[in-house]
Amino acid sequence: MVKFGLDLPLTDSFNDLKNLYYSAGAVGFDYAFMPDHLRSIDGKLPMNVWDALCMLTTVPSDVGLGSMVADIHRADASTTIQHIHTLVNHAEERDVIIGLGSGMMYDNEGVGNNRSYTLHKILHVKSSKDVAGARFVLAAKGKNMKRFARDFADGWMAKHAITFDDYCKEKKDFGYISSDRNFIFAVDVSVAFEESDEVFNKLAHKYLLQTDKYFYSMLTEENLGELEKDVKNVDRDVLRKIAIIGDEVAVEKRLQEFVNVGVTLFTVKLYGDEFGRFRRVMECLRQKN
Repeated sequence: MVKFGLDLPLTDSFNDLKNLYYSAGAVGFDYAFMPDHLRSIDGKLPMNVWDALCMLTTVPSDVGLGSMVADIHRADASTTIQHIHTLVNHAEERDVIIGLGSGMMYDNEGVGNNRSYTLHKILHVKSSKDVAGARFVLAAKGKNMKRFARDFADGWMAKHAITFDDYCKEKKDFGYISSDRNFIFAVDVSVAFEESDEVFNKLAHKYLLQTDKYFYSMLTEENLGELEKDVKNVDRDVLRKIAIIGDEVAVEKRLQEFVNVGVTLFTVKLYGDEFGRFRRVMECLRQKN
């Protein structure tokens, strides 16, 4: 059955996160996911991903929790494993999915970073035995990384402003996945039900923050002004390709295309106050799948 996770924003306000987590449950999302990056678009230092997730476990809800994605190269493996242990223990009956970034582990040519590779090896092999109750999804590019995800993780996520055609090309590297594995194929999607200057402005921010120039963890106060200038120059046709923009029928149709090629989990970034409309989309997709 296809699952949906709400992509929570980078913020320093726990009240904002709590309110969105309540809304996720009311609308029917299965998960709420926190990103793990150093700065938000406004330049503020957001809450630590692990602190935020553990605090959300104090909110009464059945909605699962997780990271999408955590950049584990910032800490040693034992510290990250302890964070995951703590989250799973606090989550109790809630499902936990840990999305892990592969940044600084391999480049697309397969050249490895030994320290980051070791961290992933420990997390995916050791934690799968030691951290009961959590599943691990690796966000990875390049054939070697996707093979690593296939062999050692519970799932793989396509990220970074990916189009449907890009997703299909990326997935080809996987090869055979045993039918007895509950392997998660996940994709990160941006959804808007109408075109507006505000929507395109937000989409442009997300698009630029996933490029080499402004990647989240590299965002500084010095280049925030330059970012705002570049936002105005992003081609809207590019944004239409990487986002799903349209009425409920159009959004459902595009998401169904992903489901048809094996996607079982969507992490969804909604642009605007559109929970009600997306709930109807989720209900239709669940009925069909």
